[in-house]
Amino acid sequence: MIILANMKNEEIYITNSEGQSIKFSEDRLRSSLMKAGASLFFANEITEEIKRELKNGLPKYQIFQHAFKLLKKKEKLSAARYKLKQGILELGPAGFAFEQFIAELFKSKGYHVKVGQYVEGKCVSHEIDVIASNNQETILIECKYHNRLDLKCDVKVPLYIHSRFNDIKNKGFYKDFKGYIFTNTSFSDDARSYAICSDINIVDWNSDKKNSLKDMIYEHDLFPITCLLSISKEEKAIFLNQNIVLVKQLQKEPALLERNIRNSNRIKNILSEMNQLCK
Repeated sequence: MIILANMKNEEIYITNSEGQSIKFSEDRLRSSLMKAGASLFFANEITEEIKRELKNGLPKYQIFQHAFKLLKKKEKLSAARYKLKQGILELGPAGFAFEQFIAELFKSKGYHVKVGQYVEGKCVSHEIDVIASNNQETILIECKYHNRLDLKCDVKVPLYIHSRFNDIKNKGFYKDFKGYIFTNTSFSDDARSYAICSDINIVDWNSDKKNSLKDMIYEHDLFPITCLLSISKEEKAIFLNQNIVLVKQLQKEPALLERNIRNSNRIKNILSEMNQLCK
């Protein structure tokens, strides 16, 4: 339970996932709640309750957990959307489901995608996480998944991937491809600078640009099944093992629900939540 504090007129500094002290922003909290679909009334109500219970040094994840609990009581659908970042973390512990997730993201944009393909370079062959192509371009994508929010991609990541991309380009078959690195957390400043200098496109969870991973997910309603509140952790694992990573995939294959969940009332509730989450 968060300890009460009477600091209405003082600036409150909380601790982010990297252990840094940052100023709490009620506007940012309110905005995140409303982006998840919460009404202005409930977003204000939850923000005010969180403010009353703040204290300096409070971990940011505890604020999220408390806000999520309050939102779940008031607007369950919005709570599922608000859980997006945590839902991505729950795709783990391995990174294969995240690779599938990124592949589905590009598929929704009209690309033909392949996952886990070996590509010959001039010196050696390389396993590429995702290859996405259409009539205009080919994109080679490396996915760096972390199951902890405090872990960043440091400069060694783009350095290593840049050398692999160069080896592939020197072979000639994929000479004109675009190189991307996706992560569910963030990049260090050095990693970002090196990627820009090396003409590698990087996409992290919440970059300042509009093409952040979070924005892409919201834009196309590509919510992972781990966001769903109406199915258990064990049931999510069953679907992930069947390469079902998106709510939209499960929507298209309702027979999978009947095969794995016997309770007809629960299936009805799950379908209702999915249809509201991905309209």
